Amino acid sequence: MSEPLLSAADLTIRFTNSSGQHRTLLTGVDLTVAAGETIGVVGESGSGKSMMAKAIMRLLPPGVHASGAVHFEHCGDLLTRSERQMTAIRGGRVALMYQDPFTMLNPLLRCGDHIAEGLRARPRATRPTKSDARHQALQRLSEVGITDPSIADRYPFQLSGGMRQRVALAAALARDPQLLIADEPSTALDVTTQAEILDLLHRVQRQRDMGLILITHDLRVAFSVSDRIYVLYAGSVLETGPAKQIEQLPLHPYTLGLIRSEPPVDRRLGELITIEGSVPRPQDVATQCAFASRCQWSAPACVAERPPLVPVGPGRRSACIRLDDIASELRSSRLEAATDKSEASAADDEAHQPSGGALVQVRELVKIFGGARGGEVRALGGVSIDVGRDESVGLVGESGSGKTTLGRCLVGLETPSSGSITIDGVAAARPSSLSNRDRAALRRSVQIVFQDPYSSLDPRQTVGAALTETLRVNDITDRLRWRVDELLETVGLPPGYASRLPAALSGGERQRVAIARALAVDPRLIVCDEPVSALDVSVQAQILKLFRELRERKRLSYLFITHDLAVVRQVVERVYVLYRGELVEQGRVDDVLDHPQHPYTRRLVASIPGRSESVESSCAATDLDTDLPATH
Repeated sequence: MSEPLLSAADLTIRFTNSSGQHRTLLTGVDLTVAAGETIGVVGESGSGKSMMAKAIMRLLPPGVHASGAVHFEHCGDLLTRSERQMTAIRGGRVALMYQDPFTMLNPLLRCGDHIAEGLRARPRATRPTKSDARHQALQRLSEVGITDPSIADRYPFQLSGGMRQRVALAAALARDPQLLIADEPSTALDVTTQAEILDLLHRVQRQRDMGLILITHDLRVAFSVSDRIYVLYAGSVLETGPAKQIEQLPLHPYTLGLIRSEPPVDRRLGELITIEGSVPRPQDVATQCAFASRCQWSAPACVAERPPLVPVGPGRRSACIRLDDIASELRSSRLEAATDKSEASAADDEAHQPSGGALVQVRELVKIFGGARGGEVRALGGVSIDVGRDESVGLVGESGSGKTTLGRCLVGLETPSSGSITIDGVAAARPSSLSNRDRAALRRSVQIVFQDPYSSLDPRQTVGAALTETLRVNDITDRLRWRVDELLETVGLPPGYASRLPAALSGGERQRVAIARALAVDPRLIVCDEPVSALDVSVQAQILKLFRELRERKRLSYLFITHDLAVVRQVVERVYVLYRGELVEQGRVDDVLDHPQHPYTRRLVASIPGRSESVESSCAATDLDTDLPATH
């Protein structure tokens, strides 16, 4: 590898509160990236990924301080540069691209002006005139695949998520940086748009010989585009190495757990593998292996001292002091995950045959929204679907396909323009026209779980108060405290969580509370609108496992809305594919995903980043005795 473009040594980040107390957020991270190289930084929320990016850019919030060293080519240690010097480096030498383009883009500026601003921030000698800046802005938009010049005159809110991300990338590249830090650039995008953005990043990087630090919790994305991987956990690096080697044979139990938590695209597992527990606070595990409390191979030596990150093979490092003892088990477990052929779909289909006819019948549903300047947007164009009793049905498609609109129509949050909806015998297309009795029955029959549990929970209301309110609104008033405790235990949370506010919970815990609230009225159908897309891979596996368990215990029906085909395969028997408000394909989930008939469905399947076909042979070919020298 060529000389590093950027190198971080012993990078440590601490927060100091108003009382002078210190809290460690990141500990002793060493990291390098070369020109033209892509490194992936993966890990769960709370691992310190985004804080590391902000430290490199010197954009840490008040009270948060970084120590160590971050050397960038010809710029010295960025941590010791003045703010004036960093102003020249940011954007000009190193650029940062956020997950949400709205965070980067000023809603009051037109898209072309965002890029022109960056161009005119160059040194005076190379600064373009206003008219030249406009011309160059159009060229930069063309570079990221936007060839329509009218886009430059639109505001960010007038664009789709994928288009906004393209504009954000063009703005980040306006001053020709040598290094781009992309913080979850594709997480909020559907699978086809995600593939386009990742391909775009790769193409632009190669054209410019630019270094790229890709921060993500999506392992499929990281393995598909990265040259090397850094695995962060609770503020520490637990493993580093070439991406393909780590994917084929992880050399730390945490990395293995992440990989095994990722649902496979090509088959449905009989049992979903999860990492039990949650990420600890870095300061609570500063003197031991950070993963010890969740590791099946943990031993007393793992908590006696902090394990160092040491070489375990060519270009590979691991912070597991037991690697010599458990390496063969890691290999066997990875090979088992890659070769698991025990598909559960046939057994599940047999166990969950719809009984007693359809629970939900949607016929020729049309929804038209009023557009700007008197125009109209046809979100649904005559869609018909069925959901049987005790059946799980998937609804997949890109953003803008009408998935969420259909789900909102089912729960009464949108009123269809035409068509019919029947839920458990009640005509539900227009809830406002129903009698109080039928409206109450409809509320009890169908509930919804949203994508973002934080925005769906009142931040000022405790968990117990939120659940109690739901029960009372639905005229369930007896033994409220007991019912709240029972609901929490049903979703795997202790009763003590009733006194907590949403801000005190992790993302997975908040989603469990949202599921508990949906279960409060004992519904027959739950509409799950992207319920795991905002969660880390290990937390996602826990929530998917919970959905499976609840279905077995309560004989629930699901309408599972998602753009993640690997997720939908694990929880549904049948799937509908929507494209621009039209139903283009339907059938058993295995048939649709294994043998897609419609060109759009084939494009969805082909857009899934990373494939695991080669993992089985790669694992089988890996010889631990020759490839992995003794670590200590």
